[in-house]
Amino acid sequence: MKYNLLSKSLVLGVVILLLIVAFGAGNVYGINSLTRIKQTQIIQKNHQTELMDHEKTSDTEYWALLFAVGIYLNAPGQDRPSMLVAVENLYNVMLDSPQWKEDHIHKVTGSDCLRPRLIKELNWLINNADEDDMVLVYLTTHGNRLTDKNGNPVDIPPKDEADGSDEILAMYDVGMIY
Repeated sequence: MKYNLLSKSLVLGVVILLLIVAFGAGNVYGINSLTRIKQTQIIQKNHQTELMDHEKTSDTEYWALLFAVGIYLNAPGQDRPSMLVAVENLYNVMLDSPQWKEDHIHKVTGSDCLRPRLIKELNWLINNADEDDMVLVYLTTHGNRLTDKNGNPVDIPPKDEADGSDEILAMYDVGMIY
């Protein structure tokens, strides 16, 4: 009986010791947790102040290209309307933010998503954004392997693809082969 009581007390003592070591004496009473919360709040407040000061003195502009194909000519089985909804949601969120201006955001969707248009829009970004600006390019579409007219894989130099084929971003008018 004494042996059972002694072994139960020993096990209980070891468990308590492990808990104290694992959580620390301060954490048992919540002291360290409260200190960490206050430190985190101070850091967040300092960071917000720095961002506000930076915005007041900075010439940083925000530019965005939102390019969502979502529908595909002659391949309706590949259409993904959710791509169009997602880009519209992102656009609306950006307009609600004080950093983004409507004339600094180009949104291209659906049948307007052609290769020449993507190049034109990327050039627009290059010509407008400078080194202290923030730029977002959001492009959503399918991808595919690059093949020749006979369906053979193409790896444009440098020959660097393990499967022997580069990949493409599918535009509205690009045939989908699956």
